[in-house]
Amino acid sequence: MRTIQISYDLTAPGGDYPELLAYLRAHQGTKPLSSTWFIKSARTARQVRDDIAALIEDEDEFLVIDVTGREWATTFEDCATDWMLSRMPSQRV
Repeated sequence: MRTIQISYDLTAPGGDYPELLAYLRAHQGTKPLSSTWFIKSARTARQVRDDIAALIEDEDEFLVIDVTGREWATTFEDCATDWMLSRMPSQRV
């Protein structure tokens, strides 16, 4: 399984994206920052990009990066870092 980072700027009034939220949660997602998620998926970054593009508005912008095996560090500890420690433990610096 890959670890995929998704960052976005969503423009819909009210910010209601139930299909996107369901997609992220269905992929064991966690949200460490207000516009960033990590998910676990067998899909490539390109495939995840295409999946998400079908769920959001044309004006929305987002970035999808495969961070599998990449080092990571943070300044905070919460449920998102718990997720990262359990799913990306060997990459923490």
